[in-house]
Amino acid sequence: MAKRFSWSLRKTLQIEFDHALLHRLFLTAQPDGLQMTIENPAQTISAADRNKTVVVSREGSLTVDGLIRELGAVSESARRWTRSEENFEDLVAGLVIRNHCLREAKREKLDQSLQVEQEVAWAFDTHLLDAFERELKEQFTVSADSVKSYYDEHKELFRSEPEVRLSGILLGDAVVSDSLRRLLEQGIPFEALARTYSIQRQTASSGGDLGYLRRRDLGRFAKDMFSLKQDAWAGPFTDDGKYLFVKRTGLKEPAYRSYEDCESEIRATIGALSWEANRRRFIESSGVPVRVFSQKLAGPFLSSSNP
Repeated sequence: MAKRFSWSLRKTLQIEFDHALLHRLFLTAQPDGLQMTIENPAQTISAADRNKTVVVSREGSLTVDGLIRELGAVSESARRWTRSEENFEDLVAGLVIRNHCLREAKREKLDQSLQVEQEVAWAFDTHLLDAFERELKEQFTVSADSVKSYYDEHKELFRSEPEVRLSGILLGDAVVSDSLRRLLEQGIPFEALARTYSIQRQTASSGGDLGYLRRRDLGRFAKDMFSLKQDAWAGPFTDDGKYLFVKRTGLKEPAYRSYEDCESEIRATIGALSWEANRRRFIESSGVPVRVFSQKLAGPFLSSSNP
């Protein structure tokens, strides 16, 4: 939700860049975050360039010189994550959006609230981290060999449960139940009796057909109903003052789903299982310090999902 909101604001504010100037700023920023640009912009940015407009939006324009000043206020943790031109563009767009939000907050006199100030700081500091995490996820792939190995080693997970097809006659009276049992013993067709006597009218019209059911659907009656032979009936089973007769009309034996049917599901499972470990390894290898927002962990807060 937050990301959708950010992209929506970016579109609403009509943020546009001079990509040639932005590209030179990005190159100057390497390899030490934005520090080189801030301390020595003349390395690739000429004196004439400093007054040129690099960003235009409905909020106005921003020169190279103005953007450098804005970048000077960016936290060290945010700078470390500007590893691509896309990240750098997101950062600059984020500055424009932040300034817009701050102006709106001041207009509404919300800037007098300490909580709003803390929320803005937290949202901006985490914006680039979220963007970089998206990029890292896109780079992470699961090999076909890994998917096939997972399928072979966990085949039981892709085995369907047995299902039994039943027809039923539900009654609400013990006397009627005794009479119906005698009719069944005399060979009167189960389906005809279901249409006439079952109080479960939504299934009575189809001869009492209940469809295919799994063991967990049948609860304590599962063992008895799965042990029925084809076309055999049993009952009455009593439950909550009701009387039920059942007839087995079909059986689906357990079967293994094909590898092709499971491939996308397995790929998603491996990706989810591996993501945390891969992200942790990347953070450890990058040397980027991790900041913990203790005030967020201490109280309730809203979390958002990917767009």
